[in-house]
Amino acid sequence: SFENSLYIAIKKLRQLLGDEADVPRYIETIPKRGYRFIAAVNVADSGETVEKLEPQPAEERAPDSALAGRSNFFPKIRRYLYVIAIAILAIATVSVIALMAGKSQTRSLAVLPFRNLSQDPSEEYLADGMTDQVITELAESTSLRVISLTSVMKFKSTAKSLPEIARELNADLVVEGSIARVRGRARIIAQLLDARKDRHLWGRAYEKNEPDVLRFQDDVARDIATEIASRLPYRSDELPSRRRPANSEAYDSYLRGRYLWNRRTRDDLARSIDYFQRAVQLDPSYAEAFAAMGEAYIVSNSFGGNPATTLQLAQQAAEKALQLDGRLAPAHTTLAAIHVARLEWDPATTEYQLALKYNPNYATAHHWYGIHLARLGKYRQAATEMQRALYLDPLSLIIETDAGESRYWSGDNKSAETYTRRALELDQNFAQAHIVMGKIYEQKKQFQEALGEFRVAEKLFGRAPEVLCMEGHALALSGDRTQALSIAQELERTAEHQYVSGVDVGMVYCALGDRDAAMRWLDKAFERHDNGIDILRAEPLFDGCRNDLRFLHLLQSLRLL
Repeated sequence: SFENSLYIAIKKLRQLLGDEADVPRYIETIPKRGYRFIAAVNVADSGETVEKLEPQPAEERAPDSALAGRSNFFPKIRRYLYVIAIAILAIATVSVIALMAGKSQTRSLAVLPFRNLSQDPSEEYLADGMTDQVITELAESTSLRVISLTSVMKFKSTAKSLPEIARELNADLVVEGSIARVRGRARIIAQLLDARKDRHLWGRAYEKNEPDVLRFQDDVARDIATEIASRLPYRSDELPSRRRPANSEAYDSYLRGRYLWNRRTRDDLARSIDYFQRAVQLDPSYAEAFAAMGEAYIVSNSFGGNPATTLQLAQQAAEKALQLDGRLAPAHTTLAAIHVARLEWDPATTEYQLALKYNPNYATAHHWYGIHLARLGKYRQAATEMQRALYLDPLSLIIETDAGESRYWSGDNKSAETYTRRALELDQNFAQAHIVMGKIYEQKKQFQEALGEFRVAEKLFGRAPEVLCMEGHALALSGDRTQALSIAQELERTAEHQYVSGVDVGMVYCALGDRDAAMRWLDKAFERHDNGIDILRAEPLFDGCRNDLRFLHLLQSLRLL
């Protein structure tokens, strides 16, 4: 598509020029508009030689480690200027095309939550399932940006007008609809609207006496996606149609599982896995259910799951999904996360890239890939993936927060704070954002503010090890060594009867200056491939151990140096 081609072209130009999207010297991104060349350009007289000209970046910024040494990026000024000239020509060309295309081309589409008109709250999952399926079908069949379910679900039961919603999501087109099931008769209505002009483009009502309402809903979701996609640009590598579940009860269980999965709480994740397991028991060839189960196991690690168990179960589910359908992006994303947990960086990268090849609109793949790149120290690439994830899922709390954390890892605390505060503006009760905000305060030596954020997270998240370790770290640096040691010892006692990552315990001892205890726990974390072992290179909270030779050897063993 035009949008993807432009995105790839600009990305390659930036790589060639040694430029960065977040700190541009040559190519600036204009939100919602396009790109512009911002470097100063000198024009030579007819008799002046090219060698006399010097390239002038738009604004010199303080150099950092990522930019060091770029002044000699090209051995000859002549070659440098030729590249600049090509860049100017390319950007000028795509700018003209973009201006022309912007008048006629549609860029993005949002499928708003289908309304449940059945007057039965227990059937809410059917409406959400219809929304989810239409999004999935459209994301895989059109080259448009299709906004993720997480963001559109923020507008469930909203009183906001369509233009307001479209502005918040930056969507050109909107699909909205309803589903009702009364006395065995099902009725589904869907319509496509031009959000920019508030104009109706397409609509259809489906009604049927259908004993198998789930099968009817599946047929209708596919037809809606097909009808809408026929009016939009198709992807050049259009995917084959998904095999419908053979068992309507399996589909019902899958929809209930997806409904719970999208709520992303510890209890709801556990229940979603139960439903996915039931779905594949009823239909052992249900690839999407296996893929969803794998992702649920991966995310459960963030809620204290033991990776020794969850990773094996996630791998079994993802591999089964790919045996049934080798192009399922969620299954490739799950395998990538498993490779990360097993410290297999290159295979992880390959799987993330496969996921994005098969579904460039899959925000989770961009998101997790961005985290992976940041933990490897590839901050520029990580920022690109995170921006793409937010472009597809603009109201996602976790993506906004993780974008902030990846900037924090890179040392850009100002940008990190901007992203994290944005997440807290969306939801003050999002515990993970409070944790990241606390870490940012720590880097600014504002320890009381940091402790305040960690204690808010503790109230929201419970007295979980992944929160306690942050509190213990801040207490140690603030001078309250007694309380910090008490937390470290509490974590050690907890580890005797439940899973606790050695990374969490080692973090507190590192802040206390007890490097022997810190390294003992970090070595144990490495042996067990504990949660968080891959953050050691990037995480500033381990700076207290960073000049210890044992820590450096551990980073080498992790292949992070």
